[in-house]
Amino acid sequence: MNISLCMIVKNEEKTLGRCLDSVRDFVDEIIIVDTGSSDETKKTALKYTDKIYDFEWADDFSKARNYSFSKAAMEYIMWLDADDVLLEEDREKFKKLKRDFDPAFDVVMMKYIVGGNEGGLPPCVFMRERLLKRSKGFTWHDPIHEYILLDGKILDTDICVTHMSLHKRSDRNLKIFEKMITEGKKLSDRNLFYYARELFINRRFAEAIEYYNRFLDTRGGLPSNYMDASMDLAGCYRFLNDDKNVLKALLRSFEHDPPRAEICCQIGFFYKQKRDFSSAIFWYDLASKIKKPSGTWGSVINDYYDFIPNAELSVCYFKTGNLEKAIYYNDVASGFKPEDETVKQNAVYFNSLKKGSADRDKIRVLIGSPVYQKPPILAAFLESLGRLSKETVSLDFIFVDDNAEEESGKLLRKFCSETGNAVILEGEKQKSYVCDDVTHRWNSNLVLKVLKFKNVIIERALSGNYDYLFLIDSDILVHPKLIEHLISLRKDIVSEVFFTKFRPEEIAAPNVWMFDQYDLAPRDFGESLSEEERLRRTHQFINMLKTPGVYEVGGLGACTLISRDALIKGVNFSPIKNLTMPGEDRYFCIRAAVLGIGLFADTHYPAYHIYRDEQLSGAADYVKSCAMPLSFLRRYKERGNKLTLSMIVRNESGRYLTEVLAKLRGVIDEAVIIDDCSFDDTAEICENMLTGIKKHIIHNEAPMFGNEIDLRKKQWEETLKLNPDWILSIDADEIFEDAFYKNVKNMINQKDHDVILFRLYDMWDEKHFREDKYWEAHRSFRPFLLRFQPDFPYEWHETPLHCGRFPANILMLPAFASKFRVKHYGWAKAEDRRKKYENYKELDPDAIYGDRNQYESILDENPKLLEWTE
Repeated sequence: MNISLCMIVKNEEKTLGRCLDSVRDFVDEIIIVDTGSSDETKKTALKYTDKIYDFEWADDFSKARNYSFSKAAMEYIMWLDADDVLLEEDREKFKKLKRDFDPAFDVVMMKYIVGGNEGGLPPCVFMRERLLKRSKGFTWHDPIHEYILLDGKILDTDICVTHMSLHKRSDRNLKIFEKMITEGKKLSDRNLFYYARELFINRRFAEAIEYYNRFLDTRGGLPSNYMDASMDLAGCYRFLNDDKNVLKALLRSFEHDPPRAEICCQIGFFYKQKRDFSSAIFWYDLASKIKKPSGTWGSVINDYYDFIPNAELSVCYFKTGNLEKAIYYNDVASGFKPEDETVKQNAVYFNSLKKGSADRDKIRVLIGSPVYQKPPILAAFLESLGRLSKETVSLDFIFVDDNAEEESGKLLRKFCSETGNAVILEGEKQKSYVCDDVTHRWNSNLVLKVLKFKNVIIERALSGNYDYLFLIDSDILVHPKLIEHLISLRKDIVSEVFFTKFRPEEIAAPNVWMFDQYDLAPRDFGESLSEEERLRRTHQFINMLKTPGVYEVGGLGACTLISRDALIKGVNFSPIKNLTMPGEDRYFCIRAAVLGIGLFADTHYPAYHIYRDEQLSGAADYVKSCAMPLSFLRRYKERGNKLTLSMIVRNESGRYLTEVLAKLRGVIDEAVIIDDCSFDDTAEICENMLTGIKKHIIHNEAPMFGNEIDLRKKQWEETLKLNPDWILSIDADEIFEDAFYKNVKNMINQKDHDVILFRLYDMWDEKHFREDKYWEAHRSFRPFLLRFQPDFPYEWHETPLHCGRFPANILMLPAFASKFRVKHYGWAKAEDRRKKYENYKELDPDAIYGDRNQYESILDENPKLLEWTE
């Protein structure tokens, strides 16, 4: 047998080579018909053949395929799509077929495997004609979903062609059908089915329902088409939340064919969703006993005949409390797919229930988390869970793997394998949750999905007879002692507090609140607050949460311990239909309040939230801080606080130092100046401008600006020698707006805040500041004023550049964001910008400590500038 491989292609540079590599050594001729590629498809094809032809696309696949067949010269024609491939086992089968082939056969059928578990669905298998005797003159029919009318002697084989598409679905096929309809062409029974399916794929569900029903009223399709149509029709109704028609749609398949396992499993799933487990067991059991069709060219989803019904029977029996049968059917399912992670994890879980916990004297806690996460953040999260103390508790884990990234799923499986006491449930794995550098973008569908996941975890905690459930989001790190500490509080529901900037320009806010959607201001029932009073109480509430303690709140989430008593009473995340405020945590909290269960926030072991990628760098510091003392004696004075200026200077003559000190001398009580080897009259300026003020000027023997952390630590140590109350750390080119100097004494003579933050504006000239994606420091707040707490365990961000002017962990102290702004004139002159650019290139050539794009943007000729107004 000699073979012509005929293919039609368009923009297939990513897949064509893979396809041809899998068949090139057993075809004798390769013919490529290109229908209008705009990428490197033809260039790729030239590596395999010189028989490349152009064909003007006319919205008709049959015409293009028939043209490709017309170029064939061998005895038999083979056709493939560019995203098809023969795997090694099938390549060997094909070579044997070619070697031993009986030329009496006119057509060779091969299995076509599509689906590949996309979206959690098992692969579908059906037969396609793949080798056709050229002399028989076979031709293709229909512009879309084209087919060949077969005759002659036909050979069925078990050789598989595997479809491995990299393309996103488009509306191309739908448009071809609609063109046919516009042109007045009547759709055949077969095309009614395929048009309905294109409508379904493109989420036009109402129209899809019409055409699926029209097709199901015909008798001209394949039995497998009617089965597929019934399942798709049921899918349409599910998307439209029309439960009453889902079952009717599935039962329509029985009008055309005896029950198939695919349909029985779908009906089982329908009853399982309604928690009618007895009915679900009937249909799954029936599916497991149906013989897999043979001798059919239609689609067969193999997993529905063995693995799926047995796996589902295991789940349903477990839900009805029959652990022995749950274990039996899980073992049967494992026989079909021994490497399936869900089956393996269920085996671990079931067996742990059967034999009982080895730690009967310990409190049993189930830690649960729905997981849709980037691999680096997930790795830090799992490491945090692995560090949890188990002195008085026995910990098990349950995760819902909703990850779109394969690497994240691997991390979960690795964690479960290593711990041996973790279960993974499969999520939907749809890329619908968008996280960017600004915020996380939720919608109602996501809320509904996540609350379902959390309710499933609650069911596992109840059925597993756990003492506590600890629900935690997969971007949160916790202290090793946290769970044992929360249990010691003897609260039914308690969350550990963490603070997050939900938008970069906002001040960090807690994961707990007092009222409604996210109201942080405590008030009495019916009390009306002015805006000024609301803000005052909000800041008071936030500062309270920064003092170690346990506080009753109105709402919480993301890092929550729930007692078994609360679970039995009925707390869950289901929607409350007459509530317009969305959010699964709000549903949970309101339901808890109605049930009379108090909600509490603990602040002894603050968690760490990796809300954005940039916060991942702080994970190591958080882990390190977990070894620090958890509380300290906070000291404060409400009056008579002295203000100590702390500043580093170097060659500041002729720049801004004189103006900076002139404005400060009226408000500071003392000053610490580190002169980093100036060779101009900077030191003299400091002496003269600070006349009459207690000052401590240190002259470095060698410049330290090349290693900022050492320089900042020295500045800190020298400042502490003066026993400061408040430290104002400001650079020699930074100037507060005028209102600051009038109010600074009031700002430091109070008891509530230890850190005061300000917005810093990078001035590009005397009257304008820069604002673009690389220059937006003014959108966030940073500390300039710090009340020194002698007993606080200060820790620095140990980097030689961009280490910060204060220790890195000071925001664990009560903080306040001021409305006053700071003008940073370090960029205001072209010569200064050039010098800073050269310094960064020298000190951080690989952009390890900063953003390379920002470095390069320093010398932009036409930056976006906005006018400064006082």
